[in-house]
Amino acid sequence: MRKTVLLLISLIFTSSIAPEVFSGEKKEHWLVIGGAENIGYNFAKFALDNKIPLTLFIPDKDRKKLDKLSERNLITLSEAKKVFYGDPLTDITHLKKAAQKATHIFFDVDFDFKHWGDSTLKVADRVIETAKKAKATLVHIGRIYAYGDTDIIYETSARYPNSFQGKIMAEVEQKIEHAATREEIQARIIRIPYPFGPALDDHLMSNTFIDTPTTGQVTWLYRSDIPLQVIYSYDIPRLARLYLEKNKRQSFDLINLPGYTIESIEHFGREIQSVSGKQPHYKTIGPWEIKFYTFLEYDATRGVDVRYSFEKTILLDDTRLKELVPEYQNTKIHKAIDETIHWYKRFS
Repeated sequence: MRKTVLLLISLIFTSSIAPEVFSGEKKEHWLVIGGAENIGYNFAKFALDNKIPLTLFIPDKDRKKLDKLSERNLITLSEAKKVFYGDPLTDITHLKKAAQKATHIFFDVDFDFKHWGDSTLKVADRVIETAKKAKATLVHIGRIYAYGDTDIIYETSARYPNSFQGKIMAEVEQKIEHAATREEIQARIIRIPYPFGPALDDHLMSNTFIDTPTTGQVTWLYRSDIPLQVIYSYDIPRLARLYLEKNKRQSFDLINLPGYTIESIEHFGREIQSVSGKQPHYKTIGPWEIKFYTFLEYDATRGVDVRYSFEKTILLDDTRLKELVPEYQNTKIHKAIDETIHWYKRFS
């Protein structure tokens, strides 16, 4: 009788800490929404490299890009459990079907900047709903823009966005955090600085890694002479898997992943030179020039919107990362640069 009472007390106590939504009964299985480009590709590649069961949900607009990745052996689709195609904005039924076996959901879907704000918020709502239905942990990659021009960002820092992108990103994070604190989902946010690496659909970093080995040109905005942080995109899923093993019973958690703190983009160019052997030269696009570019390519407005982040040093604090995940180490920077250069050579 005493054992039965103790067992009942134990069950009641456990359920109050870890509700059924976080039961963790399913075997590890990742769903990556948007795995044909940017950070989503790196999560998909990491899962395949490490034999983690993987389902992909690819937006229709990225189908050709995924085919090209497969043709160049930059992703092995045959090793994915299933690949779904659809529109994450409207195809919620298909999205939920893709998530049926998922224990973790990673989403990284981008849109043209004219529709980016509304579309990003709508996709966040769809993904939160999907994670709730699947009882899966939602992993979101946060950016520094939600914190405005805060000099040093801690996990406890308040969000003070001072740009359109920052406001949208802050709202997405608030949606995720609110759903988690209401115990509708379990969620993790990994905050990163400016990323570089394979598959980034980013004119600055992708063009730099395409151009530097051949012409030596390093392209940046506004200022190239101040300290900054950059993160190798393949290191993000590496950290994510280690991080997901920590504090499993918390409904919500956030951690900074600062990557490398470098003296300047000019210094980064010299690091690239040490791998590529090509002498770098720098093209710094100023305010009038980028304004002109916005008439030719509206997406260049993104750079105008977060101009402050290129004109001052904003750093992520890594104290909690070192305490919580001491086993994590950045990939050696020369190795990360070399892998990025070779990836773009194969994809071009």
